[in-house]
Amino acid sequence: QKITGRTLTVSTAKPGQHYQRAVLIGTVGQSALIEQHLPESRRLAGRWEAYQVQTVNGNLVMAGSDERGTMFAVYHFIEQYLGVDP
Repeated sequence: QKITGRTLTVSTAKPGQHYQRAVLIGTVGQSALIEQHLPESRRLAGRWEAYQVQTVNGNLVMAGSDERGTMFAVYHFIEQYLGVDP
């Protein structure tokens, strides 16, 4: 909200059920939704603190190989694309 000035809706619904565009954040091996929307996420499996930020079918997907990797994906997006120091 501090960055966009808008309050975002947090949902557990799958993209397309209620929303056309979504921000998906998750950890490989812990989120079937991430693995479904980011097939290349398998290459992150077993790596330490690795992450990937990508748009897939209009959805922004931030995935990590582990919890810290997921956190780094979010930090990278915030810093790189929003220009804000996380």
